[in-house]
Amino acid sequence: MQIETNKKPIDKFEIVPEDIPKYLKEDNVDDSYLDLENKLLPIGSTNGLAFIKDGLGSLLQIHFHKKIIIKNKELTITGNLGEVFKESANVVLNLTTRFIQERNLKTNVKFGEDSFHLHLPKFMIEKDGPSAGSAMFVALLSLFTNESVPQNLALTGEVSSHGEVLAIGGIREKLIACKNYRIKDVIFPNANLNEVLKLSSDLKEGINLHSVSSVNEIYEIVFKQLKN
Repeated sequence: MQIETNKKPIDKFEIVPEDIPKYLKEDNVDDSYLDLENKLLPIGSTNGLAFIKDGLGSLLQIHFHKKIIIKNKELTITGNLGEVFKESANVVLNLTTRFIQERNLKTNVKFGEDSFHLHLPKFMIEKDGPSAGSAMFVALLSLFTNESVPQNLALTGEVSSHGEVLAIGGIREKLIACKNYRIKDVIFPNANLNEVLKLSSDLKEGINLHSVSSVNEIYEIVFKQLKN
């Protein structure tokens, strides 16, 4: 292809990744979020993974906070979330509370008295489904134990009331999102392991993949193994 310029025709030119936003006139990822690369997220926060309507994967920012004003409601949820997502959040809250108590983990939370607020940014994007259960579990553990988690970690997986991590969809697209956001560690359901093994090595290159079947394994990886 020949390109006309002010000077003389040239036969070809090279586009590098940094040029993409200039030519497309939009950012390909949220660069402000990447500023935290290799650092810790705020307490109560973690990264989930989503399969969105246009067939692409996306990073899902999950934030839990203790509420300042209590209005006789244990959990408030905001961020354009569907009913399945909301139900999953309540399941995870009950599960995480029980997990903390059964393991006798140190916490400043007063269960039965404190209330919590779950928020997912980007109101324009509707978010639904149960696959953020494992990410919400980690975000709540972070809040309850006052321990941050790495920014370059992401999780996907439905969580049952018994703490099982169940299969999810869109695993290929979610791993592509991990590439875009420079995620280094991904925790996903063991039930999706065969599907992940069949994916191209190029897609998995540079990502540490951790398959799990229970929240106990998630706790060991996030709060012990990755802390070392």
